[in-house]
Amino acid sequence: ICNGEDANIKLYLEGKPPFKVVYDLISPNFEVTTENVEEIMENEYFIKTPKLSKGGDYVLSLKSVVDNSNCGVGFKGQEVHLNVRKDIPQLSFIKSESLQLVQGKTLNVQLRSELDSLIDLTYEYQSLDGSSKQQFVHRNFNPVNGFNIDKSGIYKLIKFNDKRCPGLVPNDYEIRVTYFDKPTLKLIENESVNAKESSSYNTEFVSQTQCENDIAFVEFEATGVSPFVIDYSITYPDGHTEQKSEQMSNKLFKIHMKTSQKGDYVYNFYGIADSIYQKDIMEKLKHQRLYSFSPIKIYQTISQLPYALFTDVKSLSSGLHNKDLHNNKLLHPHNPEFRMTPTYQTCSSNLGDLGSLDPISISLIGKPPFNVKLAVRNEITNEVEVVELETIQSHIVKTHALYEGLDVGTHVVSFVEIIDSNGCFQSEFDDKNEAVIIVNDIPKTVSYTHLR
Repeated sequence: ICNGEDANIKLYLEGKPPFKVVYDLISPNFEVTTENVEEIMENEYFIKTPKLSKGGDYVLSLKSVVDNSNCGVGFKGQEVHLNVRKDIPQLSFIKSESLQLVQGKTLNVQLRSELDSLIDLTYEYQSLDGSSKQQFVHRNFNPVNGFNIDKSGIYKLIKFNDKRCPGLVPNDYEIRVTYFDKPTLKLIENESVNAKESSSYNTEFVSQTQCENDIAFVEFEATGVSPFVIDYSITYPDGHTEQKSEQMSNKLFKIHMKTSQKGDYVYNFYGIADSIYQKDIMEKLKHQRLYSFSPIKIYQTISQLPYALFTDVKSLSSGLHNKDLHNNKLLHPHNPEFRMTPTYQTCSSNLGDLGSLDPISISLIGKPPFNVKLAVRNEITNEVEVVELETIQSHIVKTHALYEGLDVGTHVVSFVEIIDSNGCFQSEFDDKNEAVIIVNDIPKTVSYTHLR
């Protein structure tokens, strides 16, 4: 019999009712309680004991049974032995406390108990906002292993049974469990990166147009516990997509962007993990639809570096128009048709009428208008004069300006720099990308005296 329970003992009575029964209840420490029951009208009767709270053997012993004729009912030493458990099993949390849990993992809470057998445990679960409260039963629960929690909420032990006997939960301790905050990722907007106007959730951004080979990056701020793992992809201008995963030790960090190839890029940042919510946990939560990450997209355009070439457009094998020169493969700096060094010759007497001279043809790659700076070097004196051509609106320019101020002799013209309207700058040019201007002296008549 469980400690604290009562017992029902069935008697079979023969004779003429009503019956009168006298019995003793002897406790384990030999205390005797005598009970008299009268007016029993049935031949079957249940003797109900009080709650038996002392562990050990109780003895219920019949002393006398008399019926209506006042005749004793015969019995010989009728008694029942009642074995009562020595204690009431107890189970509880060690204390009330608030704990944090990594969502997707299990938290083990130790219990205060001396139980060494399996029990059926009833506990109460309440959501943190109080909108849900339920009771659940753990069947064949082993208290030695502790109480496992895999969900945020408030937990309280209600009751349990140990080998059929009810146990005691001696207190109302409760465990309040919240999730650790998951890591987050935020792009830091500045003058070079701004939200795309059509982005309804502010998760799409446009990076300021960059030039080839510029140093470009975007800045992010992460929350969580470092180090962080950032997953993202880069879609290149040719459509190829590269998957990237980078580890960052600080909450503020930079992601460097590609600038080696002109065209449009798309950066898609689609995941973050930290030292608490590691990558496998985040993937598990996504799969279970317990977590989602709003991708951050960045659209980036890389402009081709401008370039300038001395050209004789009429010598090209295919016709070009000014409007499409900047897109034509013929204008690639490494095209052999542009590696020639055009030579222009004139007499010094013609320098006074520049319009009569052959214009020096320059082809420009990039987005107009252009500013071009050239160097004119006199091969005899080695003196260099700088000529600037500003706000050129087309991709082909034919200029006489390079003839101005020239003396008799050979002059080598080369490019110093070019800047286009994108702000892209080029100062590295092929050594053979130059033009030669030869200014001849005016022919003179010489008289000869014949020697005799």
